[in-house]
Amino acid sequence: MLRALPPRALAPRAPSLACHDTPTPCALCDRGAAQDSDGTVGGMRIARSGRFVFVAQWVAAALLPVFFFLGRGLVGAQLGWMAIIGIVYGLVVVAILLLPPVLTLFDRTVRRGKATRLGYDIASFVLWGGLLAAALTVPDSGDSGHLDSALTTWTGGAVTYEASSMVFTVAAFVVGLAYLAALVLAIIGILRWRRPFDA
Repeated sequence: MLRALPPRALAPRAPSLACHDTPTPCALCDRGAAQDSDGTVGGMRIARSGRFVFVAQWVAAALLPVFFFLGRGLVGAQLGWMAIIGIVYGLVVVAILLLPPVLTLFDRTVRRGKATRLGYDIASFVLWGGLLAAALTVPDSGDSGHLDSALTTWTGGAVTYEASSMVFTVAAFVVGLAYLAALVLAIIGILRWRRPFDA
């Protein structure tokens, strides 16, 4: 004779909040897989590059300002007033660049997995590339007038001071957008944990 199962055994199991503590799709509620299939939400998943960015973002925030203000002199740029500005305000720039990395630590998924999200990774790569381009093209000047950027030096003057300034303007615009994107995406990653069943 077949034994009847108790009603509790037949009731569907509710998804547990613990299943969303990892970046992998949830086998019980399958919410993670549904999110990764969506173009917008998928950008918030943990990326393969996330472990690299999680570490590199701290190094980049400290070293890129040093290269922008002073280090470019090692690759051919002539240093002027911009280097003096860097000595005075360099720490402020470092603190600004450290803000997005600090915010990622408040994202529980990122903190536990020690890996950042895809959208944040893309914004970070664009930010770092933009800062490098800006450092190589930044217009500088001194008491004697205009000074050559690294790009101008490399091209033997084919890229003039004015042309280098135009490239720097574009790079600075890209840096601004990428920084805002990284900041917003870091905040979104935090806020997602304040909604039930979000990863």
